[in-house]
Amino acid sequence: MVSLTDVINWLSALSSIALIFGAIFVIFQLRQNNALPTLNTKLVETTLRQERADVAIALLEHLTDHSFPRRRWRMHEIVKQFVATGWKDAFESEENFEVRHFVQIYELIGTMARRNVIDVPLVIDSLHYQVVRDWEVFQPHLKVLAARYGAGPEYFESFRWLATESSKRFPAAAATVATPLVPSPSTP
Repeated sequence: MVSLTDVINWLSALSSIALIFGAIFVIFQLRQNNALPTLNTKLVETTLRQERADVAIALLEHLTDHSFPRRRWRMHEIVKQFVATGWKDAFESEENFEVRHFVQIYELIGTMARRNVIDVPLVIDSLHYQVVRDWEVFQPHLKVLAARYGAGPEYFESFRWLATESSKRFPAAAATVATPLVPSPSTP
């Protein structure tokens, strides 16, 4: 028969073994908990990269849509027309809204790039010199808008920034960001 002393010795040995395994488990759990923030950070970074890629793809779809070059050409033509007429009947016209709506695309792209929603080099590589040229064309209209509505340099600031960043990539375009090809109009 088993004596009470033997049972106590066995229980004591088992409790010591359980204590050792418990300590090992606690150490293992602490190490896992320390790794958890790193894993969460990696997960968040991966999610953000995926979101940025999704935004870039949506932007690319918009810029490659068949209507974009037509709208771009139309903006160029409207601004030429406004310059030729000295901005007569330009304000609050359908054409004025069309120009501002088109350049708002660049303003939004510039804002997203400045805030790292989309990658700046990706945007510049995708748009090439186009954004600089469109900024050149839009500048006379912007000057008249700013004079008419009292807007400061923050008006279409992200579009300006995007054109400046793009001109760094295209040195021949650098001078045209500051100097428009079309002479500045007088304020109506």
